[in-house]
Parts: sequence; structure tokens; C-alpha cells
Amino acid sequence: MSAYYKSRIVYPNRKKEARKRVFGFAFLVFGICVLVGLLLWGLYAFARLEKFRIKNISVEGARVLSQDEIRGIAERELGGSFLFIIPKHHYIFASSWRIAEALRAEFPRIRTAFVKKSFPDGIKISIEERTEWGIICGGTRVTKETEATNGVASTPPAETEGEKDTCGYIDREGVLFEYPLEISGAFFPIILDDSLGEIREGDRVVGEHIVSFFETVRNRAKQEIGIAFIELEILEELPDDYRLRSDEGWYAIVPRSGDQTLWFSPLKALLEHELKNRAGLEYIDARFGNKLFYKKR
Repeated sequence: MSAYYKSRIVYPNRKKEARKRVFGFAFLVFGICVLVGLLLWGLYAFARLEKFRIKNISVEGARVLSQDEIRGIAERELGGSFLFIIPKHHYIFASSWRIAEALRAEFPRIRTAFVKKSFPDGIKISIEERTEWGIICGGTRVTKETEATNGVASTPPAETEGEKDTCGYIDREGVLFEYPLEISGAFFPIILDDSLGEIREGDRVVGEHIVSFFETVRNRAKQEIGIAFIELEILEELPDDYRLRSDEGWYAIVPRSGDQTLWFSPLKALLEHELKNRAGLEYIDARFGNKLFYKKR
């Protein structure tokens, strides 16, 4: 190669190019940071608009529960913010599902809860309360206070005369939802279960099949015999049977499974004929089909 061409060769300045790349990268990062900052600022400003702050909370379906208590739980769930930036009370970011779950957790009496947002600043809470079907007695009551302290359950004094165990209201699904202060055995059917352990409000403490069985037997006995069975006892000493206590003071031992007709019809015949006078009657054993046994005091 001639000297002329050798003098035209240009060697790149590597340090200068490296500085350009670093500067370009820094400018890109700076631009991204500015863009993210603007987006965050815009989001923050939008989230703080008073127009979209949830202020109107309506409640439907409250029968026993206080509407103010329900609103209080909703307002509690709407308090605070996400990442200290987005307030939970904003219409777009408010969680209907979270509010509904909090209501069900706080009030076991609530069977269903639906929360619907109403643009631009409201929510509508619709609840269905559980209805008292009967009373369950047995087990050891566990409260939130008990679990929060030392996890040891405490049994309060008996709430009904003659009953040693904790008693509470259940619905037709067998869910315990409230501990009553006073119990009227003449109004609600009572289920006594000595196999229950720790029980909490909101627990399903009685199977629906037991509720259905007791309800059917009560209705048939009242309509066909004129007798009211006021209690159903589930005893560990009778694992295959129930004990039904009547308002006359005596009780019947009946099988848990099988066709009710196999023992109900013979029981009806016995009460209508041989046991018209039931003074001193202690119990009737109806576990053996057509063969019934009874004992008087």
C-alpha cells in the first residue's frame, strides 16, 4: 500500500464512543424515570379526586343487624391505601369482594352479602340474614377474644335452666350464628349434642340431614299424634340412634337411619291405644321396627 493511502487511515477514538454510549444510556434512564414519575403523579392526582371518593353507602336486607354497624365495617375496609399512594376509598380501586368477605367474617348472622359499586361515589350493600330455625347445645364456645389471647376456650355459665353446655341459634343449614341470652324451648326446637368439641359462630355444627330429620318428625308428630317433640339428643352412648324428648316429659329412642315409617307408625299406634294415659311414662324404645318397648316410673 502506498504512503498516500496509509496517511488517510482513521483510527476510531474508543474512549469517546464509550462516553457517548454511557451518555445515551443515562439519558434513556432519565427519560424513563421522568415518564414513570409523571405517570405516578397522574395516578396519584387521579386517585385523590374527591369526585370518586366513596361517600354514599346504602344497606339493604338488614333485619336484626344494625345498618350503622354494617356501614362501619365497609368504611373500615375502605380506609388506608395501597402502597401509600392509592386510597382504597376510590371508586375504581375499592374492592367489593373484600368488603363482602369482611362482612361475612364479622357477622356470622349474614348468610349472603353482595356489594355493588354505584358510579361515581357510592356502594350498595345487600345482605341476607340467617333465620333462627332452632338451638344447638353442646361443645365449648370459642370466641375471637379467646383465640386472640391464649387460644384456650372458655365455657360460659349455662344459659338455660338444666343445661350445662353452650347453646346458640342455628339456621336450617345447621350453621351456628348467635349465642342467645335467653332460650325459649317451647318456641325453637333444641338439639343437644354431647360429641361437639370447640364451636365458633359461623361453624356448621349440625348436619342438614339432622335438621331435616327432626323437622319432619316434629311436623308428623304434631299433625298425626298431637305431640310436640321439643328436643333431639345426639349422644355418644347411642351412636346409631337419636333420643327425642316430648313436651310431656318422656322420650323416644329412634334409629338415625332407615325409613321413619318403620317406627313412626307403630309409635303412633302405641300412643293412641295402649298408652293413652301416659302418666309416669319414662321412655319408649322404637329401634326395633314393629316391636316397641316402654318403661314407666
